[in-house]
Amino acid sequence: MKIFKINILAFLVTSLFSFSIFAGGTLRLDEVAIGEADPAKATDFADGIIMENVYDALVTEPQGGGPVIGKLAKDWEVSNNGTTITFHLNENVKFSSGNDMTADDVVYSYERLMGLKLGWSYLFDGWVKGIKKIDNHKVQFELNEPYAPFMSSLVRFYIVDSETLKANESDGDWGQEYLLANSAGTGAYSITAHDPNVETRMAKNNNYFLGIAEIAPNEAILRYNLDAPTVRTLISNDEHDISSNWLPTDVKAAIADSGDKLAKVVSAGGWYFKINTTRAPLDDVNCRKSLAYALDYDSLVGTFQVTDDIAAGQKARGPIPQGMIGYSDDVPLVEYNLDKAKDYLSKCKYSGDDLKITINWIAEVPFEESWALILQQGAMAIGYEASVETLPWAVFTEQVTKPETTPNLSIVAVQAQTPDPDGLIYNMYHSAAAGTWQSTEWVQDDNIDSMLNAGRTTIDGQERVAIYESFQQAIVDMQPDLFISDLVTVYAMRDEINAPTLEDSATYGFSTMAQNFSFRLMEVPN
Repeated sequence: MKIFKINILAFLVTSLFSFSIFAGGTLRLDEVAIGEADPAKATDFADGIIMENVYDALVTEPQGGGPVIGKLAKDWEVSNNGTTITFHLNENVKFSSGNDMTADDVVYSYERLMGLKLGWSYLFDGWVKGIKKIDNHKVQFELNEPYAPFMSSLVRFYIVDSETLKANESDGDWGQEYLLANSAGTGAYSITAHDPNVETRMAKNNNYFLGIAEIAPNEAILRYNLDAPTVRTLISNDEHDISSNWLPTDVKAAIADSGDKLAKVVSAGGWYFKINTTRAPLDDVNCRKSLAYALDYDSLVGTFQVTDDIAAGQKARGPIPQGMIGYSDDVPLVEYNLDKAKDYLSKCKYSGDDLKITINWIAEVPFEESWALILQQGAMAIGYEASVETLPWAVFTEQVTKPETTPNLSIVAVQAQTPDPDGLIYNMYHSAAAGTWQSTEWVQDDNIDSMLNAGRTTIDGQERVAIYESFQQAIVDMQPDLFISDLVTVYAMRDEINAPTLEDSATYGFSTMAQNFSFRLMEVPN
């Protein structure tokens, strides 16, 4: 059966900016380091911003949501058994080097991704049997079995310039050293300078195959690890344009009070107190349940309020947020109840001096400290010896690669890596995905693995809904996390900036992590 996908991105760019008469200026924004510039290694939010602008995938999520549409691929065919997918590539697409993008680049990009086995390779590992070039503008994937999230997973399969990377390989490194300071994509921007701990500079590609408006920024500077006072001062002095989401709510409110603006984006993800389920005393579900009821959710919700009209959060029922397949109102909200908390703690196999826990928050996200203190207060009220510590993000991401060094509890926001529930929950809870910042729970459960695998192999939409609703309840019963909030991000912006994907995300936005930061869809007057 042949499925045609109409590419509407170029139309949306034209319609958004058709009346603009100004040349684009420089866009300045910030995120938490480290900024990964290699598309085969990227996983984090800063990485996603770079990927969204410098590289393209075969398909993309449409603005406002819906099934994926073509990007580098103009259409595709799916075999009757769902295991052979043939893509027809757009012609006349060029890399920043000037080289033509062909099927050879698609094949090389996949071989490189799986050769390095890093980044988003887990989305395809074990599911794709092979890939082959049919002709210069046709490429075919063969799957081992039907894989429901395959098309949505392709939004994270970025195509690189095989000719450039092969010419710059060092000892068979797939061009990794070259990509430490350069880019090799077809995107609307290319990297001109990159220090993963300081900043990444990107320049506009005026020959971008989907078109780019004059008023889109000529240059973008992604800065890393700016503290809150610095961001506030820079925005007030017109020296910074868009903040990260990690600013404290009072700083965001102060920026809005000074005449600049806030953009609220409801995203597919959540905030979690992630529990290391392998370390005592929280390897006992009753201990985990006791903390779930010892957390004062109403006090937490109070910290979300930025202004009278904007709140940076909404209560969560479980790991799957409202609006995503698998969310169910049948899963009850957990409410603060110290009597219930004490009852669960009495059933725990640990007591007395064994009830010691450490609650970690991320140093670059200062508002997390108040959340950690709220949990600490509840935990101590029922008998825990609870301490609060902070970790820099880079240290945290290293510690969580081993269960024995992963903190008891840590506060993390996770957003869907693809526009499918699999892109959110598989990398958090499947045993094969443990050992990353997204999976610090270290869940090793055959039933959970079975449901996640079934969600991947089941093609029928209604059956998938039922699987993920059952999964949601199973995770809530297991309690590997305390569910703080569905993910709502709020960005402070200089008033002169126009970013429809952030300011009207319901119409123009994307659910996939970092895709709302597509620079070519922004207006930045010079």
